[in-house]
Amino acid sequence: MLRNAWLVSVVALPFACTVYGPELLGSAGGGAGLGGGPPADAAAGAAPDDRSMSGGGASHAAGTGSSTGGGALGMGAASSGWTASSDTAGEGGEGAETSSGGSGAGTGGAGTGGAGTGGAGTGGAGTGGAGTGGAGTGGAGTGGAGTGGVAAIPGIIAAYPCESANGAVLADASGHGMNASLANGSGGSPVGFSFGGGMVGNALTLSAVNLGYVSLPKGIAPQLTEATIATWVKLKSGAAFQRIFDLGVDTNTFMYLVNSGSSGTVRFRIQSAPLNKNQILEGTDALPVGKWIHVAVTVGDNGLSIYLDGTQMAEKAPAVLRPSDLGDTGNNFIGRSPFAADPYLDGQIDEFRIYNRVLSSVEIGVLAGH
Repeated sequence: MLRNAWLVSVVALPFACTVYGPELLGSAGGGAGLGGGPPADAAAGAAPDDRSMSGGGASHAAGTGSSTGGGALGMGAASSGWTASSDTAGEGGEGAETSSGGSGAGTGGAGTGGAGTGGAGTGGAGTGGAGTGGAGTGGAGTGGAGTGGVAAIPGIIAAYPCESANGAVLADASGHGMNASLANGSGGSPVGFSFGGGMVGNALTLSAVNLGYVSLPKGIAPQLTEATIATWVKLKSGAAFQRIFDLGVDTNTFMYLVNSGSSGTVRFRIQSAPLNKNQILEGTDALPVGKWIHVAVTVGDNGLSIYLDGTQMAEKAPAVLRPSDLGDTGNNFIGRSPFAADPYLDGQIDEFRIYNRVLSSVEIGVLAGH
C-alpha cells in the first residue's frame, strides 16, 4: 500500500468570508443522525507531496488477490477479488468489480438534520404558492448571495457556498464547523485561487497549472453509511481524471468523482484495499467543457447513482462499499487526486454540499435548479 508524504503551501487571500445561515441548509435540529455528531473542527488538511510519489500509470497498481469474505459492516458474501490493472492517468488496481455482498448497515440517519425546516416562504414572498414546504420555491436570486434560492433539505453535514474565503479558510455554511482550506500542491503558486461570477453569486476558480485545490477536514467520510455529494462545476479543459472530489486514505482506499475516466465518461469509483472491494459507476458522456453542470452522486441502500443537471444518468446496485467503510480518511480533496499523475481540476466549483443520506430525485432536482 502506497503511503503519501504530506506537504501543503497554504495561501492567504484578501477575501472577506460570507456564509448563509444553517437554517437555509436544513441543519436545524442539532445535527441529529450524524452518527454521534460531527468531528471537531479540523486544522487545514495537509496534502501529499507530489514529489514523493512514484509517478502514475502502473506504478500505482493496488495489488492482486482474492477476498476471503465481505468483512465490512453488512457486506455479506465473499467476492471474487480483483486484479491490478492500469488507468491511463495514473490509477492502478482497477480490476474487476465486486458485485456480491449486502447493501450495508444502517440508513445514515435518513431525514434527520432538521426535518421540517425551510418551511413555506423560505424562498421569499411571492416565489411559490403557500403550503409547498419551501421545496423548490426559492426562485433565482430571492435567497440572496450564497443561498441559491434553494429550500432547506435535511441531512446536510458540510456546505461550501464558495462566495469568498477568509485568508486560506473556505467556510462551511452547514453549521457543523467543517471549514475547509485552500492549498497548493508542491511547486504550485498561490495565484491558483480566485472568486468570481458563478451559478449562485460567486464561485471558486481552481487553476490546474498552479496546482490549486481545497482540503476538506480529516474524517469527513467515516460517519457516512449513506451519502449524497453534489456541486456545480464548470471545466476549462477536458483532461481525463480531473477530480471533482476525492475522499480517501491513500491510493488504495478512496472514493472519487471525475469528469471522465479511462472509458471517456464521467465516473464514480469507491475502493477499499483492506476489504478487497472495488466498484465503478460510469455515465454515457464526459462532463462538458465551458459550461456549468450540476453533478451529484448518491451511495445508499439502493446502490450508486450519478445525476447530471438533476437527471439520473447512471445507477448500479447493490453498493458493495459505503463511505464509512473507507476508515478515517485524511486525503479529502476538491480538485485534487492522491495519484501524482492525475491532473488537478481546471475550472470552477460552486455550492459544494455533502449530505448524510440519499437525496430523492426531487431534492437533487431542487439543488440543480429545477
